[in-house]
Amino acid sequence: MKKIFFIVLVSVMSSVVMFSQDDAGGDTFRNTLNLGQVSNEQPANATFAISYIAPSSIDGSKYLYDDWKNVGVLETGKNKKYRIENLNYDVERDAFVSKISKDSVLVFNTVNFKKIVINNKNFKVVDKVNENGMMFMEVVGEADSFSLLKDYKLTIREGVFSPTKGKGNDEYVISYKYYVQRNGQITAIKFKKSELLKIFGSKADQIKSFAKKNRLSFNKDKDVKRMFLYLNKIS
Repeated sequence: MKKIFFIVLVSVMSSVVMFSQDDAGGDTFRNTLNLGQVSNEQPANATFAISYIAPSSIDGSKYLYDDWKNVGVLETGKNKKYRIENLNYDVERDAFVSKISKDSVLVFNTVNFKKIVINNKNFKVVDKVNENGMMFMEVVGEADSFSLLKDYKLTIREGVFSPTKGKGNDEYVISYKYYVQRNGQITAIKFKKSELLKIFGSKADQIKSFAKKNRLSFNKDKDVKRMFLYLNKIS
């Protein structure tokens, strides 16, 4: 499917984003449709593009979240944090976007960001698996020597043919795989109890007991996150 995007590259947060200081002293910027409202202080090298969404006959969505009522925090390599509203993750582009109108989004050039948190999901930049370049992966759990990562992918499922209705619409499908990052290396892993216990190494028995005591599942992200929190306490 061909999509036409009108891209406008903008340097250092001009036109559509207003920057301010929050109560905690951190840097904050909010989307605004009142053009031209930009404060004197701006995040360095934070360019973005305005992308107009082309109509699509494909069912489903290429965005990770069903709606845009999401608030995210972007953290740069210099540990500066910026707050963004209406944030979503475009799985097809591997990019974070913010909706500014019914038919357009801001596509953030996140090359200068090291971490993004949205709806309690923590994403970080990692080396692409068997490729040159970088990509975002969700951090399911993180310890001193390794991390458990989740990589989202977008595919298109072909519409089913019906003798009475003809061929149905194609559909976006978001899938994911898990990886372990250790010593700069990323290795695929099956998200199941036996594989997860292996990565916990000498602490596996303690993690197993903790999971049993708290009725945690090795097949749920939120439960595995709790296991990592416990791991960091006992390490």
